[in-house]
Amino acid sequence: MAAGSTESALQAADLRGTDRPQEPGPFTILAALWRVLRPELRVHRKEVLQDLGLALAAGVSGLAGPYLMYLFLRAALRDDAVAPVPALALGAVASYAIYAVLRSVHNNHALKTAEAIILTLKLRLVRAVMRKPLAFLDAARQAQLTAMLATDLDKLATKLRQNAGPMLTAALLGVGILLALIALDWRLGLLVAGLSLVYLVGVLSIHRATVRADWVDSEADTRQQHILRDMLDGARDIRLYQIQHLHEARFADSAETVRQRDVRLHETPVWGWNPLVDFIAAMILLGPVLMGAWLHVRPDITVPLELVPAVLTYAALMASNLRSFSRGLQAIGFLGHALDRLETVIAYPEEPPQTPPALDTMPDDQTLRLVGVGQRYGSRKILDSFDLAVAPGERIALTGPSGTGKTTLANLILRLEEPDTGCVMLGGQPAQRFPLPLYLSYFAHVGHHTHLFHTSVHDNIAMGWRHVPFADIERAARLVRLHDTIQRLPQGYDSVIGADDLHLSQGQRQRLALARALIREPAVLVLDEFTSALDSETKAGLLDDLFAAFPGTTMICMTHDAQVMARMDRVVTLESGGALQSDEASAETCSEEDEPPQVTQHLDDMKATLRLPADAAALEPLAQWVETCAERGLIPAEMVFHVNLVLDELVSNTITHGHWEGAGATAIDIALERADRAVTLTVQDDGAPFDPTRVDPVDTDAPLEQRAVGGLGLHFVRSFMNDVVYHRNDGRNRLTLTRRLD
Repeated sequence: MAAGSTESALQAADLRGTDRPQEPGPFTILAALWRVLRPELRVHRKEVLQDLGLALAAGVSGLAGPYLMYLFLRAALRDDAVAPVPALALGAVASYAIYAVLRSVHNNHALKTAEAIILTLKLRLVRAVMRKPLAFLDAARQAQLTAMLATDLDKLATKLRQNAGPMLTAALLGVGILLALIALDWRLGLLVAGLSLVYLVGVLSIHRATVRADWVDSEADTRQQHILRDMLDGARDIRLYQIQHLHEARFADSAETVRQRDVRLHETPVWGWNPLVDFIAAMILLGPVLMGAWLHVRPDITVPLELVPAVLTYAALMASNLRSFSRGLQAIGFLGHALDRLETVIAYPEEPPQTPPALDTMPDDQTLRLVGVGQRYGSRKILDSFDLAVAPGERIALTGPSGTGKTTLANLILRLEEPDTGCVMLGGQPAQRFPLPLYLSYFAHVGHHTHLFHTSVHDNIAMGWRHVPFADIERAARLVRLHDTIQRLPQGYDSVIGADDLHLSQGQRQRLALARALIREPAVLVLDEFTSALDSETKAGLLDDLFAAFPGTTMICMTHDAQVMARMDRVVTLESGGALQSDEASAETCSEEDEPPQVTQHLDDMKATLRLPADAAALEPLAQWVETCAERGLIPAEMVFHVNLVLDELVSNTITHGHWEGAGATAIDIALERADRAVTLTVQDDGAPFDPTRVDPVDTDAPLEQRAVGGLGLHFVRSFMNDVVYHRNDGRNRLTLTRRLD
């Protein structure tokens, strides 16, 4: 990612969940702060109310001091005592002492409240991020979301910690001071109120300008951090190629940009407000004294002289609180981008909650099929009408040049991505039919790029499943030939990955990830170049152990390794666009008398026939035969997908369910005939009696979670064909399907 493009990566990935304000200012940022923290404020409303109560108590005690001082002076100068003079003096001193204590208590309590609010926000953000679609997480990783959120949360926590309490006390005390001044003398009170208003208008103008400058130049710090991180990550290559001076100059340019931004941000006067605000702050102190003295000497207006010290004290408190409020407002003004990004993460839609799995939603078996799958990234087509069937317990290798879609196929099978066209099916049902937790419970995955968590070896393996006994963890480690290596670590299975310079080799990391996958005892194991870092001897032994320990597990291996391919039942070679180049038969040999029927076919201008063995290996020749029929003009182009899906469904049903009286279907015969107005398919097999025309229709209008399991494939058969007729003669099923061309 280019330097300084964290913000642009979010925009490019279309992750923005809120509208960016055109004219950012203190009030728009306060509104954003309210939106972000509203759930946390509700959770901690008791603590917030306690903060408010302490702030009010501090304000009342702060207001009492100057008023008691006024009464004390009136008693001393005019002999007009409302209480004993010592009591008034002691009361004034006590009020200031109580004010200092309450303000300190309030600030400490506000600090704890702010930290509790930030903790709750952190937990909510982590929960939200973990429930976002993978498309968000992929784009967010490109935008370095983890570091960005950590920085934003730290910035928010720092500003709230330093300013939340003082700002709240300052606002409440400021309102109280104005009311007290007006009660003492409305003219002096109005003067202080007017000066305070001018002061606030000035500081708001200054803060609005600095917020705008910070908003416009926000990428300067991000660019500097990115370059520094890039240099540290690439330190070895920098040293190897002796290009330190180039990267030092690169960092110097970014640092100079930050310096210029800071100068513009903090030193430039805004519309003349900077000196005027300082002058108004001084006048809040001097103005009441001058006005009080002037009113005192006028013969027609009576203002007692002893009132002036009390008003001056109130004015001093007012000036102090205005400065405190201004500092807090300025600090919050720099949270614009942090709050904007946090709102983006919060507002991005989460994945809908998954319904708990029920027994009636279990797949019929572990047959895995990809039907007409198409996938593209932008303008690049990765897969196009890709079909694949994997029988339970089958071991297949998917190979082909880079970019032909092997990893994409793994992601589609694991539902880390959804296909643009076609569907993935498990046990004869679309994958979306099953709740995601139920579907994924059948699978485990080991990828080429292995991620190990910064925790113990024990926990890294145990993350593959829930509540795993240690004996199972040790068994999985032995299975991947890693137990002895782990025992030699400083703390054995309790050794923390990445701590105390504990780093595993790439081969050890791959085997540890495989142990994590095997702890699940999965029905389907998806392996993506899982042996790329292993030597030949370790690889051979690992495969021996793997096949021996999991004889019934379906294995789908994306690999370029000839040694791995030689151990698989079947090898599927991918070409560009996901086309199948070859589908090699099982490496196992059969005796003469047990040899299954061979694939035979015949094509002429108007008719084609195909004979298939009733096993999963027949599905690939079937797809190739349909494609050949289309090339010969026997199937119109617009019908190819439908014919492929219909035949795939019928043949798969025969292979999977054609068993009866201890025997099963051995051969499937298919005939296709093209007439002027119709295409006729005839499918015959010697399996168990089965009439698809008697299967109850699927209620496709019902909500997905309320539909019965099964029947969707046959629904496709009946939907895509105009006529479906079933007969059973001489121990064979015969299904005739007609699709009209008009």
